[in-house]
Amino acid sequence: MAVDDGFRAYVEELFLPMGEVEIKRMMGGLMMWEAGAPFALVTSESRIYLKVDEETLPLFEAEGCEQFKNMPYREMPAEALEDPELFREWVDRAIGAGHRTAS
Repeated sequence: MAVDDGFRAYVEELFLPMGEVEIKRMMGGLMMWEAGAPFALVTSESRIYLKVDEETLPLFEAEGCEQFKNMPYREMPAEALEDPELFREWVDRAIGAGHRTAS
């Protein structure tokens, strides 16, 4: 199953203010990249997960954000989808984690 076209359009609109974000289809979902570093993924179940590292993991755990399989991604807090400033904060954390862990 692939990401619904309507949800993909919604995600593209959400991430538009983030700048040069590249979105690629991957295994039925979507992967977001910023300057060559992966920082978010979208599942076919219309869920957005953000990259975590040692620095950001405690913040996601404190919010009770579910881990994606055994990968270093946690679900975006639901309230961030309703608040553009909060959305930006969480995505900036994920972009930072993506760059810190890229190698």
